[in-house]
Amino acid sequence: MGQKSRVFLSHSSKDKQAVRKLAEDLRAAGVDVWLDEEQIAAGESIAQKLQEGLKRSAYLAIWLTENATSSGWVETEWQTMLHKEIAEHRIIVLPLLAETCEIPPLLRDKRFVDFRGDYSAGLADLLRSLGARRECEAVQPSRAVILAGGLAMRLWPLTTDQPKALLRLAGGTLLQHLVSALNTVPRIEEVLVSVDAEKANYFSDVKEQLQKASNYPLSVVEHASVSGKIKGPVAKLSELVITGRLQNGLSKWNIVVGVDNVFTFSLKDFLSFAQRRLVSANAVIEMKATPTEFGVARTTGDILDSVLEKPQQQAEVVSKISTACYVYTKEDMDRIPEYLGDPSNDDSLGSFVAWLCDQSRVLACCFSSEWVDVGTRDGLLNGNRLLISRIGRQPELIPGRYQIRQPVYIEDGVRIEDSVVGPNVFLGRGCDIRDSDVSNAIVYEDCVINSCRPFDHIVAGPHSRFEGSVGPAVYGPRTRITTLDT
Repeated sequence: MGQKSRVFLSHSSKDKQAVRKLAEDLRAAGVDVWLDEEQIAAGESIAQKLQEGLKRSAYLAIWLTENATSSGWVETEWQTMLHKEIAEHRIIVLPLLAETCEIPPLLRDKRFVDFRGDYSAGLADLLRSLGARRECEAVQPSRAVILAGGLAMRLWPLTTDQPKALLRLAGGTLLQHLVSALNTVPRIEEVLVSVDAEKANYFSDVKEQLQKASNYPLSVVEHASVSGKIKGPVAKLSELVITGRLQNGLSKWNIVVGVDNVFTFSLKDFLSFAQRRLVSANAVIEMKATPTEFGVARTTGDILDSVLEKPQQQAEVVSKISTACYVYTKEDMDRIPEYLGDPSNDDSLGSFVAWLCDQSRVLACCFSSEWVDVGTRDGLLNGNRLLISRIGRQPELIPGRYQIRQPVYIEDGVRIEDSVVGPNVFLGRGCDIRDSDVSNAIVYEDCVINSCRPFDHIVAGPHSRFEGSVGPAVYGPRTRITTLDT
């Protein structure tokens, strides 16, 4: 049956033996089952644990007997979920008729799975019902949102004017790499690129190029500032919800990706993970990291319990990092205006998904793939290296008579001859600069600067080699300097 989707088995305690057998048979077929005796420990609140189990389930299967129809607990469980099914169209109530009994009025218009005669036939019918809904949800189209706005202050001066989304890595912009990643996902109705109105003109210049690179219709959506302050990512998503940009067409699923993610995992597999389970999901990476730098995911199995935004810990530990990659159901996207209605809630992606964990069922899709947050200059370098290693791109030669200035990042290993480099230039690892003017630049490790004119205001990484005129500079460890003239 493929991926699991949780089924809550509602039953009378007097029917426990029969329901245990059903739970075992469902699990053998690949279905995730919630059964109270396995989930509620001694001393825990029964009511609270039942509510948690119901909230995190995609189906409520009611084992209908005379014992069940006279049980107050069972009635509360199915009535709660039936109301959710009607109001939100996301919970399926499945009546399982185990014996001839009085059927509650609200369940009489439901198709029953009949276990009264042949148990095996009833089980097969139930499995078909579960599988049919999963297949139906899995083939529904999706919409994708690339969040390409923000000030990106940690990348200044590279992003003082130019949007972060248009920074180039491994021969393409961050935005182009994400569009390529989305091309692997089937049945996307539209890709929406969310940008700040103040920098929309940069995207108008590349929109046609992006559309040609995309397998799907692509639109750039501008978000105006409010009282001179740009909107945060959740407010932008809320605007897309309220204006109906995410409700057009047939799509039930929404892929939301921050533009500062560089990763090697498959967005196709990520979407399939959520669709098969019928719930929202967050892409989570297991890695050794400093927790203060990222949002840390807390999980129970594949359930996302919470996200802690940059917790105040110092030691490096193996953490589950919550990335800015999400799949949201339409119902959960519709909750965003409610979230922002509370002024105490932060306009951040991590805070929203943490809040959503308390309102709905959210899963953690764990990957062991490589992932880089390119929100800093070091992250930009690491993201570039990851992409180059992935696509096998070779460094370029810039042969001469170029002026390379203003916010620009030169990729790892590039060789530059007879040019002007600076100001505001970042040289990647292993660059080879010869017979050029170099000033006001950051030079990363293992670079060679040979026969160049004055190195004014240089910050140099470790293991670099300088031969030529030397001006005011800050050098890293084991940097070799040979002054040819003064």
